[in-house]
Amino acid sequence: MTPIELQLILDALDRIAAAVKSLKPLLPDRPRDERPPLLEMPVESLDLSTRARQLLQFAKITTIGELVTKYDRDLLRIQGFGKTTLREVKRELCDLGLSLGMKPLELAATPQPSPPAAPPPDSSSPD
Repeated sequence: MTPIELQLILDALDRIAAAVKSLKPLLPDRPRDERPPLLEMPVESLDLSTRARQLLQFAKITTIGELVTKYDRDLLRIQGFGKTTLREVKRELCDLGLSLGMKPLELAATPQPSPPAAPPPDSSSPD
């Protein structure tokens, strides 16, 4: 390999390194074991009845991440928390792709909900 070829390779590597540095701020700077933002959201962000929200607040369950680690029996032990409220909570979690009784490894693999898809174009309108 000639010195000129070697210099060309080194220059190319410098450009690649500069490009990677410029992209780094765009990448999330989050450790792998950190909980996704969905699990850090407050339970108030769920579409729950006032009763359900107040009962979770009374039990000091403040985030969705805390809620999904609970089991049915844990919530039913809360005074006033019955089967109807339990169904409501489970339905809301299901809508987010979550459930009660999740383990930390399941939480780490929880996908973030994607934004709603745009409606398909209306093909029934006349041209």
